[in-house]
Amino acid sequence: MPAPERPREPEPLRALLLLAEEAGDRTEQIWALTELARLEEHDPGVYRRLLAFLVEDKAYAEALKIAEAAVYADIEGATTHALYARA
Repeated sequence: MPAPERPREPEPLRALLLLAEEAGDRTEQIWALTELARLEEHDPGVYRRLLAFLVEDKAYAEALKIAEAAVYADIEGATTHALYARA
């Protein structure tokens, strides 16, 4: 039996993110944030949280892949710029 398909719409992804946060499942949080970043490209909070996870995990190559878009989404956000610099 194949695994169920994961959602690709923002609202179900946000619900999955909330469940992952409540369960303390870091891997699922990163997955949900990555998917949300693709769909919600103008939401600075999504990028900021995703960058924070990636930098904490020292996943610098992956962080750099999304950091430029994060800075455009959060032009005035000092935290986002600092996370980009750390990556």
